[in-house]
Amino acid sequence: MNQQPEARRLREESVADAVDIEPADRKRFQELADRWQEETFFLSRSDRVIAHPAHQEIISMGEPVVPLILERMRSQGGHWFEALQQITGADPVSPVDYGKIAAMQNSWLQWGEHRGYSWMGMHPGNLDSATIGPYPAISTIGGGSWTDGL
Repeated sequence: MNQQPEARRLREESVADAVDIEPADRKRFQELADRWQEETFFLSRSDRVIAHPAHQEIISMGEPVVPLILERMRSQGGHWFEALQQITGADPVSPVDYGKIAAMQNSWLQWGEHRGYSWMGMHPGNLDSATIGPYPAISTIGGGSWTDGL
């Protein structure tokens, strides 16, 4: 995996609530994420999915989109692992969970929660367990196919 020069490693003590998300950035992220999903849904090669221009542009948006990625992952699933790794420099997924999409998503969502990332304008700690933990929006994803959760 190549680390983008613009990507900076988030320190363990980084508090994502301090990351400002401009309305224009939020809109641009949604447009790019929708385009990436639509144009890569039927691709079977993950390297082509990751290399898609919309995915690369999301990565170039940097840390301000991390809460947006986590919210999208929480609500719609998706394979945001590479983008999150390149932006944050982190990899919270246990090697035993590699390839287990729901487990990988849960690892990233827990990582975000522990670092104070918030989504939908709410801090994860303020959401009830029926909403956020153990992240039911994705915990029912089955099979581990790369298209699950997209």
